[in-house]
Amino acid sequence: MSNHSHNHNHNHNHNHDSNYDYNYNWDYGENFNFSGNYSDYYSDDFYARPETPYNNLEVGIIHFFLSLTFMILQILVFSSFFNKRELFRRTCFKIMFHHGIVSFIQQVCHTLASFFTMLCINNKSTVFTIIGSLLTASYMGSILFIFLLTLNRFDIIYSIQILYEPSKQIFYLIGIILCYLWTLILFVIYFIVPEYRKYFSYTYYEWIYVDYSASKIIFEFEKYSVLSFLGISMVLYFLILIKIFALRCNTSKKAIFVADDFKIIFHAFLCFVSALFLELIWDGWFVEIYWSETLVMFPHILFIFCSVSNSLFVFCFVKDIRINMAFYKFFKGNGNVVISNGSVKTIHKVNVVRSVT
Repeated sequence: MSNHSHNHNHNHNHNHDSNYDYNYNWDYGENFNFSGNYSDYYSDDFYARPETPYNNLEVGIIHFFLSLTFMILQILVFSSFFNKRELFRRTCFKIMFHHGIVSFIQQVCHTLASFFTMLCINNKSTVFTIIGSLLTASYMGSILFIFLLTLNRFDIIYSIQILYEPSKQIFYLIGIILCYLWTLILFVIYFIVPEYRKYFSYTYYEWIYVDYSASKIIFEFEKYSVLSFLGISMVLYFLILIKIFALRCNTSKKAIFVADDFKIIFHAFLCFVSALFLELIWDGWFVEIYWSETLVMFPHILFIFCSVSNSLFVFCFVKDIRINMAFYKFFKGNGNVVISNGSVKTIHKVNVVRSVT
């Protein structure tokens, strides 16, 4: 997960006590040079770090309530699918549901890890490594699901006719299966290969590799695969926006940019920008965070948020999901569940996407 000692591309000054039995210096050109073993720096026992004002109980409580809140949110999203099973007839909602499953797995992992952190359980135990492996695999699986969902939106907006509708259904079904296979294979690799296992650091309060030097290959694979899928998804989203504006220009409406467009941009920010920022932190672009007493917990909190960002957007902005949730029925008091046609509206026989969800 985090491998912030792999790459340090920032200048940084640090004064240290001459009585310490280690020596290090900062290369102001490119890299941080440490004269000892990098595994020492990467270890929880590296005493050059600043003292954090938090303890395991405080960190565990914060992580626990965040994860539990997001778990409840995800359950509410699931309730919409079970209250209105017609949602499964639409491919985009199918993908949302399956993406929600891997997101829920991540929240369960985060919740268990936070509970164990509060109890100060051995962070290199088998239970922790299983949780770390499953968490990493499901995170990468969720990125692939987001890519598949973005591809589906792109397909709808541009009305791609390479495949007929029945064939498209099969195509996306295969895509969903591949996302699960990707997640399962990664989980097996992360858990079976001892060097690729992870434990929850009680220093940086996030998941790190057990073996720094041996994890370089899998770390690079993880980084570039995530960045590749995120990059392609962002390009597709940009093309979707261009298509929407082009369609509006061909109508009689004066407004080219409307309120619903902010939903698209906000979704991109939630899912893509936040995940990209997280990857850059893990890659060492913002290494100062790990030397800050107050920000040392930020990467893992952002990680928890990234695992539920798409579901949060669905919860807030996708009407077809929101109006069929259990709590919505309760507060409305009439017990009715409905499905709207608010995803697409027609203007002068030109299909213009109102909210790409």
